[in-house]
Amino acid sequence: FGALSAIRAHWITSNSPTPATIVMPTGTGKTETIFTTVISERIRTTLIVVPSDLLRKQIFEGASHFGILPDLGMVSSKGIFPNCILYKSKVKEDMEEQFLKELNNANIIVSTPTMIKNMPEKFFESLIDNVELVVFDEAHHLAAPDWKNVRERFLNKKILQFTATPYRNDGKKLEGKIIFNYSLGLAQLNGYFKPIDFYPIQEFEEKKSDKEIA
Repeated sequence: FGALSAIRAHWITSNSPTPATIVMPTGTGKTETIFTTVISERIRTTLIVVPSDLLRKQIFEGASHFGILPDLGMVSSKGIFPNCILYKSKVKEDMEEQFLKELNNANIIVSTPTMIKNMPEKFFESLIDNVELVVFDEAHHLAAPDWKNVRERFLNKKILQFTATPYRNDGKKLEGKIIFNYSLGLAQLNGYFKPIDFYPIQEFEEKKSDKEIA
């Protein structure tokens, strides 16, 4: 609720669609915050950019039914779930027109930066025309060329950058205003993480180390 309020306040007070960064540790509800933003702000079309195939599939499956929000009673059981597209592979030439129709009618598109960057220009133009919000998940990857390329093409859209750390892979801060920072200390204090018991393993032969840890 804090992150959602910060996002809404940012959009109300910003004169231009300045990229905004939301810092939330893993496990504290980043994905559900994305979904509640889409719902509460009635975003017609959202592009969610993720770093890996595994995360792409997880986000897509969650988006198709808004994650745990229906179970929490935050979404009406009578609500119509969004049209979602998982863009994970090149579209065959004879299927391009059909895919373009689906893309134009999609509410949520989930993909990786490399796939988006390399998609045919007519698909990219559809995204530029229709997408209202671009969400970068695990946004500390934005230093990478493919991520940066995609972000620059959507700078006139609303951009949200979700990350567990406001620092890029090269140690520099992310570009964009940090509008919400839920610290790891707060997450621990509020019971999101359990105490960790450390058991040291001393095995200096690399081939045996995994077995010893297991």
